[in-house]
Amino acid sequence: GGRAREEERAMGWLSGLNPFKAGTMNQRQLDERRQIMVLSGEVEAMGDIFGRMNRQCYEKCIGESVRNGTAHEDELCIDEEKCLVNCATKFVRVQQRVMEEFVKESEVQAAAAGLTQAGPQAGAT
Repeated sequence: GGRAREEERAMGWLSGLNPFKAGTMNQRQLDERRQIMVLSGEVEAMGDIFGRMNRQCYEKCIGESVRNGTAHEDELCIDEEKCLVNCATKFVRVQQRVMEEFVKESEVQAAAAGLTQAGPQAGAT
């Protein structure tokens, strides 16, 4: 009820995207809608990655001092700040590396699927 309405309002312009109304749109509109849906998925994925980085780096660099009661109230100490910078940098590098490997593997699989599909047709003349 109320939560669904809140989510719809929060989604704003995405709330009107109904894939079942596709028959009333021209190709350009369909392409724009697909592009919006892909981009919104990418934004959501980036938010997820940022959240994981935030949790992991917080726990690694600050969590223990908070639990021990030794955390500074208003600002990070130098060691915490260095730890956070290093943790975030490493996290981003690892995510980039994972994405590069994913893209390479996807390209290999796509090429293999293309060769498999083209194989029988190539011999037919």
